[in-house]
Amino acid sequence: MIGLYLRCMKGRNHMSDLLILIAVSLPLGALAGFAAGLFGIGGGAVIVPVLYYVFTHMGYYGDAAMQAAVATSLLTIVPTGFVSSYTHYKHDAIDFSWFKLLLVGIVIGAVFGGLSAIALPGDVLKRIFGGILLVMAFLMFKSKANTSGVHKEINKILAAGFGLFSGVISALMGIGGATLNVPFMVQQGAAINRAIATASALGVCVAVSGSLVFLFNDVNGNGDVLTPYSVGYVNFVSVLSIISLSMFTAKKGAKLTHKMDAQKLKKIFAIFMMLVALKMLF
Repeated sequence: MIGLYLRCMKGRNHMSDLLILIAVSLPLGALAGFAAGLFGIGGGAVIVPVLYYVFTHMGYYGDAAMQAAVATSLLTIVPTGFVSSYTHYKHDAIDFSWFKLLLVGIVIGAVFGGLSAIALPGDVLKRIFGGILLVMAFLMFKSKANTSGVHKEINKILAAGFGLFSGVISALMGIGGATLNVPFMVQQGAAINRAIATASALGVCVAVSGSLVFLFNDVNGNGDVLTPYSVGYVNFVSVLSIISLSMFTAKKGAKLTHKMDAQKLKKIFAIFMMLVALKMLF
C-alpha cells in the first residue's frame, strides 16, 4: 500500500490532478445516478467512457486506463445501486423470482469477468464494451415492451447460463448489467418497469463481486502512473466524488421510472445505450 502511494506522488502535480478528478466526477455522479435509478443500470455506461477519457488524457494508468475506469465504475455502483434498488423495492417492483434465477450465475460470472478484464489489453476491452452495448441496444429497441408482468415459461438452466454470461460481460465493462439483463427479461415476458427494478438489485451483486477482484490486484505493466489515492485499479477520489451525488439522484430517477410510459422508457433506454456504444467504438 505504501508503495502505491509513493508511485502516485512521484513527479505529479498532485493537487491540481486531485481537483480535476473531483470537478469531473461530481457532475458525472449526478448524471450517472439519475440514469441508474431511471434505467436500472449501475451508471457504468456513463461513468466508464468519461473516466477512461480523463485517465488517458491526464497520463494515468498507462495501458491500464480502461481497466481503471471499469474498476472505479464498479465500486461506485455498490452504494448507488443499493439506493436505486431500495427505492424500487419500496414500490414493490423487484421481481424476486427473476432475481433468484439470475443471481448465482451473475456473481460467479462477475468474478471471472473482473479477472478477464485485468488480463485483456485496454484497447480490446474498450471495443468489447462498445460492441456488446451496441448489440444489446439494438435488441432492446426492437423488442416490444410488456406491461403485464406475466412471464413466459422459463428454462431455469437457460436463465442460470445467461446470468453467468451477464456477470462476465458486466464486470468486463464496469456496468451493473442492466444493459444485458433488462432486454433478456423483457424478451422473456417481464414488464419493463419490473425488469429495470430487478436489474438494479442484481447490479449491486455484480458490483460487489467484480470490484473486489480489482481492489486486490495491482496495476499491470511497468511504469504505469496511478491516480491520487488509488488502491489496485480503483481510484477513490472519483469513487467518493461520484457517489456523493449519485446516491441522491438515483432515488429521483428510480421514482420517475414508475411514472413513465413503458414503451417510451424502453426506447429512451435503447437510444442512450446506442450513443454510449458508438462513442466508445469511434
